[in-house]
Amino acid sequence: MKKSYFLLFCFIVVGVVVAGVPQAGQAADNYSVKGENQPYFHGFNAEQMLNWSPETDTTAKYFRSSTPLEKRNAPYTATQAQPQLKNEAALLTLSGDYGDPGYGVEKGIPDFTRTVDAYARNVFQFWQYVDYYASWNGVPIEGTNYDDIKSNHSLTYGVVNYPNPAYTDAAHRNGVKSLGSWFWPRQEEFSKWVVQKEDGSFPIADKMIALAHYMNFDGYFINQEATISKENAHQLQAMLVYFKQQAPDLYIQFYDSLTKDGQLHYVNGFDTTNSYWVQAANGSASDSIFMNYAWNTNRLEKGNQYAKSIGLDPLQVMFAGTENQKYGFNPPYDPRQIFADKTNPLASWALFGSDFVYSRYPGDNLANGNQVAINTREREYWSGPKQDPTTTGRLTEENSSPYPDRGQPNDANNAAHWDGVANFIAEKSSIQSVPFVTNFNTGHGLGFYTEGQAVSTREWSNIGIQDVLPTWQWWKEGQAEIAYNYTSAWNGGSSLEIKNVQGQAIVHLFKMDNVLKGQEELTLQAIVPEGAKAQVLLYFKDNLTNPVALSIRNSNGWEETTLDLAAYKDRELGKISVSVENTSKKSVLLGQLGIVPKNKQVAGTPIFVVDHYLKDSGEAFVHATMADDLLYYDVTAPNGTFITRINSEDSYLNHIPAEATSLVVQPVAKSHQKYEKLVIPLINND
Repeated sequence: MKKSYFLLFCFIVVGVVVAGVPQAGQAADNYSVKGENQPYFHGFNAEQMLNWSPETDTTAKYFRSSTPLEKRNAPYTATQAQPQLKNEAALLTLSGDYGDPGYGVEKGIPDFTRTVDAYARNVFQFWQYVDYYASWNGVPIEGTNYDDIKSNHSLTYGVVNYPNPAYTDAAHRNGVKSLGSWFWPRQEEFSKWVVQKEDGSFPIADKMIALAHYMNFDGYFINQEATISKENAHQLQAMLVYFKQQAPDLYIQFYDSLTKDGQLHYVNGFDTTNSYWVQAANGSASDSIFMNYAWNTNRLEKGNQYAKSIGLDPLQVMFAGTENQKYGFNPPYDPRQIFADKTNPLASWALFGSDFVYSRYPGDNLANGNQVAINTREREYWSGPKQDPTTTGRLTEENSSPYPDRGQPNDANNAAHWDGVANFIAEKSSIQSVPFVTNFNTGHGLGFYTEGQAVSTREWSNIGIQDVLPTWQWWKEGQAEIAYNYTSAWNGGSSLEIKNVQGQAIVHLFKMDNVLKGQEELTLQAIVPEGAKAQVLLYFKDNLTNPVALSIRNSNGWEETTLDLAAYKDRELGKISVSVENTSKKSVLLGQLGIVPKNKQVAGTPIFVVDHYLKDSGEAFVHATMADDLLYYDVTAPNGTFITRINSEDSYLNHIPAEATSLVVQPVAKSHQKYEKLVIPLINND
């Protein structure tokens, strides 16, 4: 993006409110924790793109997403934190994934991997506000030495790269489209990218389409940010039109940086200059424009009217950009000008560098103990400075936007200047069918838990196995403290902790649209200490003011509660919450919550194969079926040592004990019912 960031690649991490983590200042000595033979993903130059196929790209199958794109529920304002917000405006976040490479100045985290053996990484938690996730960063091309990546020198970056598949998994689970990226300039000849064959086809476009379909992502963000020739510019538009004709299912957003004659130019609005990259004479070139940051009310209004005059919907094609990477919580251009009121925005919204909460944290973002503060910053950014999506809006106007943009951030780390994304964008949900199960697993941990027992003390990050998380952080009634707990969990790395309740508190958890058929039951795994009272509250759309209250069993350890929902047949569930009373100094922990069929039947046949086993390094490459009802596979050694959880067809795993002669594999269904375990022999291929 603008301001010379293109030489840097910025991956990020969103921390989490944490209970019981190591003290601040404790950082991992080995910040790069890639396994000895662990594959890492790469970008493409023109030659590599033209020659790409799943067969020639030896690592491609390990970076496919196996998670389908869930459908978003229709807008329903009555269950929103702010019912006055309308849902027409869309949101794109242009961000990174696990880590910040460090730019060759600071120690960085080059995590071009699906999984990471470290906890202090960015695992995004606010998908409910996002419609499109994309990365703007560059990725070194195939063949780059990983040691060079770590030191960030002698690198050639690709023009095209696909998104981290673990992020695609999490995005898709929440109904969010995940985009790859195109970035120019790079160190090669641009004309190679827009070559057209005699039959009218564009080979690069065909390969980009094939890459997206094979890898299971949803389109591209085109960051074309350097002058090219007039001829090449015209060819680029023609190629994009061809792309959209061949693959109308794939989404393209074009950055506001280029004229039709190939000159670098920022409109900071929407007019005849950049509409060229959306609407062509013979079709659509892109779906939308990421408008550069220096818009104002006048430019937004003119762009809105211009879009309508050429037959386009302003909220579909105009995305007003906000620069957070550089300016943090206080960008100079005021988002309130986009959203003049809560119901009639002038444009949709695009966020650049929303990962700043982690990557620009004013301290050591590799310290486990600092993840509490990082997640507070994340909640302040998305839920507003009060960390409450019902009471958003900035806390001060002094030195806040709008202010003259002199290229320097103004009080960038003070969330009081920021209104919160939830001030403008209504939360969305993809929860509309059964089974729905969440373990409140954020996608990283200080250890790993199954059925309430710690089965590993190894740190990890894998957002690909992140559950659908609570819709709000935190929408509560009454006094209570809420946090993710990483020292006690039912399944995964975390549970939801509610403590220091004063009297009674209601914590609203999930927005949903589920018509019950009379064959469902609600299941919970919770710790509700004696003397405390906890209830699940079911808010049905036909009577939202009078929720149905169902009691949760008391227990000092993990306890299952199963509640028959047959009495609510044909009623539509709009929201699930929990009521807690009298916790004193004791905490209530929620480890699992689900709505599942009463007579759970698993479908499909799990198949798990070890393709290659490297005994000396304790690594393996495996293949598993992910069709039908299968959700994931938990892999352990015969002695019970937990190895990993996988949710993709082709996976890398390590930490296999040297004495292991087989893998014990537990397939798990989407209802969280378990299949019979598989015992898979290990044959050394060293």
